[in-house]
Amino acid sequence: MTKQNNSRLRRLLPVLGILTILMVSGVGSAAAMNAPQQNSAINYSEGPNPYVHEDQLTINKHSMGSMDVLQYYGDNGNVKSLPATLNQSRHESFAVRYDRINASAYGVFPRNSNASAIDASEWASNSPMTVSQTNGATASGVDSIQFESSGTSSTTTATATYDNFSALGDAQKRVIYVTYNVDSASAGSDIVLRVNAKSGAHKDVSLANTTGDGYVKQVKLNSVTTQGTGSFDYIENLSVRVSGADATGTITGLDAEKKTKTVLGKHWNATSEQSEEFYNVSDGGYQDLTSLSTMGDAFSSAELHKLHVFDVRYEASQLDASDVNVTWSDASSYPNYAKLLDDYNRIRVPSAIALDHQGLSLMANQRYVSDRYLTVQYASNTGSSDWENISSWNSLSGKYTGMGDKHVLISAVQAGSNIVWHGKIKLTQDQVSAAQDIPQNTGGGGSSGPVSSGSGNILMEIVGGLGAFVSGLWLWLKRTATGA
Repeated sequence: MTKQNNSRLRRLLPVLGILTILMVSGVGSAAAMNAPQQNSAINYSEGPNPYVHEDQLTINKHSMGSMDVLQYYGDNGNVKSLPATLNQSRHESFAVRYDRINASAYGVFPRNSNASAIDASEWASNSPMTVSQTNGATASGVDSIQFESSGTSSTTTATATYDNFSALGDAQKRVIYVTYNVDSASAGSDIVLRVNAKSGAHKDVSLANTTGDGYVKQVKLNSVTTQGTGSFDYIENLSVRVSGADATGTITGLDAEKKTKTVLGKHWNATSEQSEEFYNVSDGGYQDLTSLSTMGDAFSSAELHKLHVFDVRYEASQLDASDVNVTWSDASSYPNYAKLLDDYNRIRVPSAIALDHQGLSLMANQRYVSDRYLTVQYASNTGSSDWENISSWNSLSGKYTGMGDKHVLISAVQAGSNIVWHGKIKLTQDQVSAAQDIPQNTGGGGSSGPVSSGSGNILMEIVGGLGAFVSGLWLWLKRTATGA
């Protein structure tokens, strides 16, 4: 090889090094991304997997687009993940109240302006109507304005008007969007959002006159009867009108510019057995959703306050390795059984200012017939005590009454306290093999327990493939340098 070729090859060696590093780091990143967050003590789909079940979790604030559904803001302000999963068989796992959403789309009208319809100072009202700024009334961080009539009768109408925008053409094609609460409504009161045209014509969009929270009304103006004189051509202003009797209402979102309706999310239709989009909330209150991802683009970067999450499970499979202790021993004293499984799990439901827990109970699915369980017990408030130092055990033997059954072991569990579940179980060789056949890339190290014989094959294939790649790359660089 000539000196010139040697010089070329030396210049290309750094390229080889960089490409190799990038490939190795890429393999590591891919492995980390694909690794489920569970320990590797046993194969939990085949062995014991006690868990704390939660009926309803309330997360104080959820940031759409930047947080997973089971993340929350810890007491130190950092985002934390719950060691939990959701019941995948449930059709609607979430519920939101639309007046408790901080979304830029709620106050974007009028567009191309620094004005906002959720600014009380931009509304004009006549007695007996007043408009006030009430930010935070529905949830912290959510802007709102309140309309209140005082002294309205069957012969008077209280009105507040918003006109801080340029007249909107294509009036018939516009969609009125309003998110609101009815804080109080006297008998006989009538609450209307009136859309006024420059010609003098108008359209009335009726709002609920029953007290409630989280109403959403969307209506295409073409479907609303035109009243008054003239054509409904350009929208000049909007007015909230209360007549008949007094009423008080709060608005958190208002828009008159869009020409399409906003998808609020998807409900589950039990009759058709499929999910369906919805656009209005006529009964108020929390609305169940099949998934947060079904909410429309208007909510893609929103903050959901007081988000409800149902059927949450804090499973043993989600515990850190330090909270699990699994040992195997010979079952020589028990003919026909291959091993004794001794399993300890310290289950913890995090307690935080941002979390509100309801309906916590310790549960288990019984995988084996009752006489296989030599010991089943639990201990409460164990802190971080070593397994051998836990002495106050409570027997659960009477709970395990039928294989395949789901059991409530403790009906009331306190968040923030540690519960240790302990089971000692006789297993046949097939059951031992199944429990020890641990899925690969489980993330987080578990305690003792062998894995299947093929556990190293994937790694060997990756290493072998990487070696072949590097060798081939070296040969190509050498040929490039020498001109061969």
